Amino acid sequence: SKAVTIRNAAGENHKIDVSMNVGNGNSIKTAFTLTSGGKLTLDGVTMNVKTADDIETSNTARNAAFSLTNGTELNMTNGAQVNLDKLQTGMYMPGSAPVDAKVLLSGAGTKLTAKDINGNFSNGGQFEVKNGAELSINGCGSHGLSANKITVEDAKIAVENTKLCGIITVDTGAEIKLEKGA
Repeated sequence: SKAVTIRNAAGENHKIDVSMNVGNGNSIKTAFTLTSGGKLTLDGVTMNVKTADDIETSNTARNAAFSLTNGTELNMTNGAQVNLDKLQTGMYMPGSAPVDAKVLLSGAGTKLTAKDINGNFSNGGQFEVKNGAELSINGCGSHGLSANKITVEDAKIAVENTKLCGIITVDTGAEIKLEKGA
């Protein structure tokens, strides 16, 4: 359970590109796995996560950019740009619902963009989008933003082109908060 921060220094533009394979059946490949209270902060960096171009995807092919278990936290701040493309799932939250994993986006220019997701973009957790940050999901074969709790304050969420629900909360204690400027 460690905290890791990837930060842009003044005048630098760190870029992380991840090209993923897929698992099948019960096996899911993840680019980043956070467990046991782990915390990852992306501070002003650009990260691109996608299924490798030479990999054939199907409804049984399984991969995710992030796997977050109970007590973990993924922070994107200070203009971080995270782009997820052609994955099965963007945010995978294994375990019994509700999963107490947090995804936090904060600050002008901070943006999480997902497109062409085969299944759900997410399947639980708590999402907070604040202070000018943006979450954009375009194209899901199932649900878009599926979470236990969603809070938007002075920020923007856009979900479109999903096969099922665009935004859904169904767990015990589920809620959506739209606060000033949302």
